[in-house]
Amino acid sequence: MGKEIKVMQEEVNAALSQTLTSVQAVKVNAPPTVAGRSQLSSLDEMEKLLQDLLTATTSYQTLLTDQLQKTKTLTDSMVEKDQALATGISRGDYR
Repeated sequence: MGKEIKVMQEEVNAALSQTLTSVQAVKVNAPPTVAGRSQLSSLDEMEKLLQDLLTATTSYQTLLTDQLQKTKTLTDSMVEKDQALATGISRGDYR
């Protein structure tokens, strides 16, 4: 028989929950803009870069949150299937 994969569901759920809490705790805020009030083109470029960074950070948070939720769903599914198989084996369904 092949090697068994043991899912430590409590540890996985705790790690996922902690990561999700950390992701949600990050607040993405931009300082007030000075666009149009500055003669420095480098300042305008820096503000554009900041806005791009804020957009990327928000997108990353959204994607990471989605992946964490999918990982939890898949982990729960694996545990449920494992329990169903174990129950079937103990009843002799897979002889």
